[in-house]
Amino acid sequence: MELEALKPSLQTRFTCCWRRALLPLFVGLCLLGSAPEEAIAEGPQEAEEYAAQTAFVYAFAKFVSWPFDAVDTADTSFVIGVMGEPELAESLGTLLGKRIHNRAIFTYVRDDTSRFDPCEVLICSIDDLQMLYGGDPHLLHAVLTIGNDVGFAEAGGVLELTFVDEHLGFIVNRAAARRAGLELSASLFNLAARVIDADGRDPQP
Repeated sequence: MELEALKPSLQTRFTCCWRRALLPLFVGLCLLGSAPEEAIAEGPQEAEEYAAQTAFVYAFAKFVSWPFDAVDTADTSFVIGVMGEPELAESLGTLLGKRIHNRAIFTYVRDDTSRFDPCEVLICSIDDLQMLYGGDPHLLHAVLTIGNDVGFAEAGGVLELTFVDEHLGFIVNRAAARRAGLELSASLFNLAARVIDADGRDPQP
């Protein structure tokens, strides 16, 4: 099946099955002390989905080291950008007041890549990712890119949310992380459903 045809299918499964599917990954993050309880809070299904994604973004960021971590940046912001998903950006707003790597969290949402602003985490589609890489690849230096489109990691994204046997998991692109100047914790690699190189091939042991 063509990649474009697979995308809607994955999105439908993500919307309909997410709560049951995320539990194993949520438990893994809880054991590592990084997933807040609100990730599985009761509420309308769509709101729950965005709350879960918010919790995972917050948890993932705690397992990543940015180049700025070596200097004192307590007075600056930790920015999470979202491309084209205002509902998710609104959910991420619940993180305001929290800190990552001793930096206060700030979020923004943009309709398209023409209004891209610097950030530490960028949640976007595979099309937006490729548009940014095609424009100025340096824009994504020191940016943790996260997406749930099929092929997001193979296209150069660092983390791709995916399904493995109806359980929510994620794929890590190790080479993309290195290119961005990010250091990922071994815990992320241990929890990942798959670790790939930039060309999409599984790395040799």
